[in-house]
Amino acid sequence: MRVQAHLEVEAPKAGDPVLNLTARQWAGQARGPADNRAAGITRWLKGVADEYGDLAAALNAGAPDIRGAMTALANRTTLADADGYILDRGSRSYTVSFQPGRAPDGAEFDTGTAHEHQTALHDLGIAADTAVTNSRDAINAALAEIGGSRPPRSRPTAERSTRRWPPVTARQSAMARPLRSNAADLLER
Repeated sequence: MRVQAHLEVEAPKAGDPVLNLTARQWAGQARGPADNRAAGITRWLKGVADEYGDLAAALNAGAPDIRGAMTALANRTTLADADGYILDRGSRSYTVSFQPGRAPDGAEFDTGTAHEHQTALHDLGIAADTAVTNSRDAINAALAEIGGSRPPRSRPTAERSTRRWPPVTARQSAMARPLRSNAADLLER
């Protein structure tokens, strides 16, 4: 959130060196493209700030969901333990086993109670997995947006892309040609 706030404050300043020049201080053909580039950089920084805001929102929303799901699963595990039904922590289906030594005095294995504990633990485990997955997906989406954002590029004009400055002499042009291998010379003959 601090990165987002900092970017939001700094974004309008990105183009200040150009945008704050008066027409008397700077005029000419470069003024328009420079103004456009400064405005583009400002828009890009504001967009990056928004993406950091999305990341902060995903982190802030995900943490309580995960904590809540984990707390509910832990509470239900404790309740099952108190009845003598122990969660098999290596099981993806959240199976329970009955241990008479941990059960209240005189309690025996009951299929209905075992099913109730196992079903509740299974559902809470899936809810915890879902909370983690949803948070991960939201965080990854925000990170992908941040990683994919690129500052605006200046577009060269047709004149600038075909002109060379300073002009290249014939001798310099010949010197810039790549050297060819002897094999290429032989194949041409």
